[in-house]
Amino acid sequence: MEDILPNEPTHPISHDSLIILLETVECEMERVVNAASEMSGRGNSNIMPSLQPERVGQAVKAICALMGNVETMDITEAVEGFKTACLQFTTPEYMVNESTSVGPEIVRERGDYAVVTLRHPTSTLHDTILLHCDRIRDAMQGLIETYCQAFRVDFQLLSRADLPANKRHSCDVLDTVLVHVGALHRLLVGWNHTDFVIAGQIYHGTRPVGHPVLSLPVVRSKALYERVVFDFWLNFESTSVCMLPRESRLVLVLYGRLEIPPENVDAKEASAEPRMQQVELGWSSIQFFNYERIMAQGSYLLSLWPALADKRLGPAPASGTHPHGDIDPVICRGRVPGLWWLHCIPLQGEERSLVTDI
Repeated sequence: MEDILPNEPTHPISHDSLIILLETVECEMERVVNAASEMSGRGNSNIMPSLQPERVGQAVKAICALMGNVETMDITEAVEGFKTACLQFTTPEYMVNESTSVGPEIVRERGDYAVVTLRHPTSTLHDTILLHCDRIRDAMQGLIETYCQAFRVDFQLLSRADLPANKRHSCDVLDTVLVHVGALHRLLVGWNHTDFVIAGQIYHGTRPVGHPVLSLPVVRSKALYERVVFDFWLNFESTSVCMLPRESRLVLVLYGRLEIPPENVDAKEASAEPRMQQVELGWSSIQFFNYERIMAQGSYLLSLWPALADKRLGPAPASGTHPHGDIDPVICRGRVPGLWWLHCIPLQGEERSLVTDI
């Protein structure tokens, strides 16, 4: 395997190590659910310390660390929602409110009408915690699936969903190309830029198709790990899906912007905008269609290639070919919205192939 894939990580993620961490997350979530269930039945405030969600967050962080310190936005939202539900469940105000009768309560009256709030039983928040546990599972499943597409592992992952039944040809889709850029992960130590920008461009060979699309400038932030959350839709208004050539690819260029102080200190004005120096930090690329003529779908982790490598030459680099793909920065590309088609390009002289909807 080392001779066939010399650039892959020396020690890929093993099934045993992943199962251990997943079981740890399940045990921690089960502990919280059991404590919430006992609190629902007794209303006992002494159980409140065992309902703390930090241990679940640490277990999820361990899985993100195993996946190369990649924390998707779905994981962030799922963990934060879980913590919020647990904290709401253990507040003294909530325990006092639950000691009163369950049912409608009149807040204020106005003539023949009144503002009424409905008091939900304690089991409602218990069910909410169960719902957030399912969201954490879905977020972890999505991260694992995305990682397995980009890097080598010693196990085969079964897809959690079959392809949709609706079928359509890409040549019949008149919608513009719309791509979601999630976040930039694993920032390099030397990146001290003020903010970052993503530029998207469609290429056919060395020829650009349409015009480039820029994201808004975004500063770095930190949740479990430091990252740059773009969460931006790149809308290629001049290019429809039906116009995409078979060999077309999407290139995402990362720029770092650094604020430059004015040369003349006396010339500073409050209304003057700061000058920004923009530097290309690297690029990522992905083919729109695979060898079966099916359009790329789902989420991807795209390795960031250095700016010295010419992004205009050749097809998009294949997954796992980056020399330092397990430690260098990666861009998480989100799903395409709207129709969610699995498109394909019909071959000439044969019956047009049908493809399924993403």
